[in-house]
Amino acid sequence: MASKIKKIIIDPRCRINYSSFCVEGLRSLFGASKIEFMCLSDIVGGTTNGMAAKVETDDGEKRLFFDSFDGDGINEGMYQWADAYGKVNLRPEDASREKMVAIGPNFGISLWNPVSTLFKCVKHYSIIKKFCGADFKQPLMSFARDYAYMIIRRKRYAHYHRFTEDEQQGYFFSLNTLWWGDLSFNTTNRYRGTFMRLCQRLMDTFEGGFFYVADAERESKTYSGYLEEYHDMIYRKRLSMAQYDKRNRRSWFVFNTPSVIGCHGWKLGEYLCEGKAIVSTPLNNVMPGNFQDGVHYLEVSTPQQMEQAIIRLRDDAQLVASLKRNAFDYFNQWVSPEAAVKAVLAKAGIVIS
Repeated sequence: MASKIKKIIIDPRCRINYSSFCVEGLRSLFGASKIEFMCLSDIVGGTTNGMAAKVETDDGEKRLFFDSFDGDGINEGMYQWADAYGKVNLRPEDASREKMVAIGPNFGISLWNPVSTLFKCVKHYSIIKKFCGADFKQPLMSFARDYAYMIIRRKRYAHYHRFTEDEQQGYFFSLNTLWWGDLSFNTTNRYRGTFMRLCQRLMDTFEGGFFYVADAERESKTYSGYLEEYHDMIYRKRLSMAQYDKRNRRSWFVFNTPSVIGCHGWKLGEYLCEGKAIVSTPLNNVMPGNFQDGVHYLEVSTPQQMEQAIIRLRDDAQLVASLKRNAFDYFNQWVSPEAAVKAVLAKAGIVIS
């Protein structure tokens, strides 16, 4: 028998840009009128390092924790607190834990219009300061950056959740941050760089490269070497979101690799949400459901496999169409905001119709 949801309380001590995906899921399923942002008194400390929520039903109360951060570690305090713990970057060895559920890759979205976002930022900060007092040390301007980011660099969910039909055969686009540090350069940057070089050679038209980070050149002694290696691919000015979206939609297929610390990057969630044909290096963390190589994406590990995948997709429109549709269907069933929330609710024993 389905549970009747009376009220949902979300603790505002969360990074809203990381938590927005699951807020959208709760709002879509139950309506904004049932959601209230309020500090939960049984959580100790100034931050929950994720999004904590209590769901009041006609059968009682359940505690949920949504861990959308890049790291694959478990917040053990919140794991003990919660009845169900939904995690984006879930290590295979943690998947069997009793309260754990993999919710797959998500991404930041804009939840409110600019005026409402500013109002809610100040309101949520005031709620936290009133509850925590001096124990909450984050300055308002720092807290506000995540809210501002949702306005400046993110769009409403409906903007992303649209099956893409804008592709141009023979065109490839990819634009990524040029990370620094040996680990990033030898994994994330290297995979992306290799794939883009191949697309430069094999596709009719290539656009994209790496976005230059000014602070990195000051912090990393080897960053200048990265800039030299990819000198013809460096963007020193960000593309507008409109231009980025337009070119990404137009790309015949897309490339994914685990991001800097081996996590599911936001790009993977966006690609699935938009119904793109995806080439990806192996994923480190658990995906919900049955995410299959050759069905939902093409997996590659070596430059030779990358080249083969590029040629296959370049020349086979039917394969591209199949991967696109399967990726979009997979997202709707397993990864969407509603699907992620339903999975955590089900783990907590809450069944909804």
